[in-house]
Amino acid sequence: MLVASQGLNYQKILTHDSEEIAKLRDSLLGLNIRWDSGSLGDYASKQEARQYSGNTAGEQPSGGVDTRSALDLDTVERQGQIIESLSDEGFSDRSGNVYSSFVKSRSLSFKQVPHRIGLPDFDVVVAPDFAPNPGLHGIFIGSGEVMSMTLSIIDGKTGEQWQIEKQKKYSSEEQMVDFVTLMSAGFELPE
Repeated sequence: MLVASQGLNYQKILTHDSEEIAKLRDSLLGLNIRWDSGSLGDYASKQEARQYSGNTAGEQPSGGVDTRSALDLDTVERQGQIIESLSDEGFSDRSGNVYSSFVKSRSLSFKQVPHRIGLPDFDVVVAPDFAPNPGLHGIFIGSGEVMSMTLSIIDGKTGEQWQIEKQKKYSSEEQMVDFVTLMSAGFELPE
């Protein structure tokens, strides 16, 4: 497993690069690994941290890897489909990021977010065009629902938890992309 995982680019996985996700999926299938739950981002973050911490074969990584919560192949496939649909609409460079009113580029990698308190389960996060108040703003896409959520940052202090600004259930990928597009620009959603 160590040899298979060393050939993966976890930074590309975190940014939802479809080729790298396919390599990850193939590696896991080849090893006959089935993960119980968790997210692709969490798995890739843990592995990237291990890669940069200097752990080599034979060493026990600090904290270890909890295989019970690392990855679910169905989730990876669903994430890949969502990302592909979003890429077709021009959101590929925003996947895995949130809007930040405090950085010059206005885009912040989700792995740099101070905390995840208040976030529901989701598959993909996309950076919208704005933040309705000072802080962070992300469009979170789960299986069947799109949520516009904010994390306030006032006087350098991060809010206690993420807050839902808007949410809408969807029944197709086309409808999901429409809702992401509307939420990203700050428009109202259809009833």
